[in-house]
Amino acid sequence: MTYQTNSFEMVKGDKKTFRVICRNPERTTQNLDDLLLTRGRFTIKTSTSATTYILRKATANVTGGADSQMRITDAENGVVEIYIAKDDFDGVDPGEYWFEVELSDNSNNPETVVQNTFKLLPELTDWEDNT
Repeated sequence: MTYQTNSFEMVKGDKKTFRVICRNPERTTQNLDDLLLTRGRFTIKTSTSATTYILRKATANVTGGADSQMRITDAENGVVEIYIAKDDFDGVDPGEYWFEVELSDNSNNPETVVQNTFKLLPELTDWEDNT
C-alpha cells in the first residue's frame, strides 16, 4: 500500500468525518480485504515523538474502539472513515498537531496509511453567548 501525506484541518467544536482512501503503488484504490487489513487506529499527538495522545480512535475490533469512532466502510475500495465528535477537543488549544492512520491484520501487523499535520482552528462563534 502507498503511504499518503494528506493533512487536514477542522474548527474546534465541529464534528467531522475524516475519510481516508487507501491506494496501492499504482495509485488505484487498494482492496483492504486482499491485504487482510481489518483493524484500524487513528491518533493525534502534539509531535511525532510525543508519548501521549490528544485523541485516539479505533475500529470496533480493537480494544477500546467502536463503530462510532472509526470504520472500514468500503474495504473493496479502500475507504476508512474516522468520526470526530464536537467535544473530542474539549480542553485542547487550537494549533498544529500530528496525526496517523494505521491499519493492521488480525495478527496485529500494522501498516501506516497516512501521517501528517492536523490543524485545529479556533471556534469563532459561540452560540451559548446570547449577547
